[in-house]
Amino acid sequence: MTALISKPGITSASTLAIPKSWDMTWFRNFIQNQLKGADVRNAVGVNGIVVTGNIASPYATIGFIAPVTLPGPVTINPGASGTVTLTVNGAGGGVPAAQFTSQVNPTVASFQNNQAASVEAGIIFGSPGSTGLSAGVAGLAASASSGYLLLQYVTGGALTTGITIVSNGQIICAAPSAGVCLTANQAPTNSATVLIQAGLTSGQSQGLYIRAGTTSADFAINVTDATNTNNYFQVNGAGGIKGYGATAGVAVDMSPDRGTFTLTGTGFTTGVTSTATWYRIGNLVALNVGTGMQGTSNATTFTMTGLPAAITPNVAQTNMCADLENNGAAVFGSAQFTSGSGTISMGNGAQASAAWTNAGQKGFFNSGGSTIFYLLN
Repeated sequence: MTALISKPGITSASTLAIPKSWDMTWFRNFIQNQLKGADVRNAVGVNGIVVTGNIASPYATIGFIAPVTLPGPVTINPGASGTVTLTVNGAGGGVPAAQFTSQVNPTVASFQNNQAASVEAGIIFGSPGSTGLSAGVAGLAASASSGYLLLQYVTGGALTTGITIVSNGQIICAAPSAGVCLTANQAPTNSATVLIQAGLTSGQSQGLYIRAGTTSADFAINVTDATNTNNYFQVNGAGGIKGYGATAGVAVDMSPDRGTFTLTGTGFTTGVTSTATWYRIGNLVALNVGTGMQGTSNATTFTMTGLPAAITPNVAQTNMCADLENNGAAVFGSAQFTSGSGTISMGNGAQASAAWTNAGQKGFFNSGGSTIFYLLN
């Protein structure tokens, strides 16, 4: 379109230029140069604004045609109550319906809700043509009472908060109605799936904190291989620990424990007792007899009773024991365990059946007490 000779429209200069007598040439120029520019049908649209209309149409139409570029700031006022203010329909081809690009300010887009209710959605995700949601992700919301950011979803028509981001940076994942609450998948490179980096200040560097499990039927930690075939490590709800045994092909017990109890000796003229201490790692028990398990013999047998149920073996076995005394002389002996029994039968020598002298001093020499190792199963 050819540019107008003068500015469009009628100005005060135009009125002053009207001739006193009729001038056909002046009138033609007046229409061509000034009145023509006042006709909106002759306007030139730019930045996506298009003006349509011709001599046959009484009115012009002004609208948009892609691509549209509008200088900011742009404000879209709300429409009638109950109507959507802005609808963006996406095109095909795998491109987004809307794109927000930040320039200098790191904030790309700000979504605010001015309602006074305690929780109002800032961004809502729905399905085309739906006026409500019966299931799925509902959107993001900001809590007016606390300032928390909420990721909400709808189940059975009820709005539920799935993830809460607290104002101090905490992230809280609510319990799902079914399935796993949080799943992290490894990147295609040789990087870790999850990295937990604590601080470096002594006394303030805290790592992973897990609160889970009530009984041995539950677990607080369960580690398997990538195919979920072999159980490599598990901590159950009662504190029991299992680790994978390559030869066993299954997870074996490796739970630690310790305790004390009163060990009572028989085969002496008077009562003989000691405070025994035991340590257990999985199936292996280390039993320290303690001091005082020594006295005057009046029998050819020597037993110790009082093993608690936690360390009572379920398999019969005989184990060597050093630093024993028989009739005042140092000897090697043996400790015989019977399956399901809390009694240990001591032998004078390598065999549990070897008899003791029924006189003189008998028992353990070591003032610190000897330690006997045995298996529970």
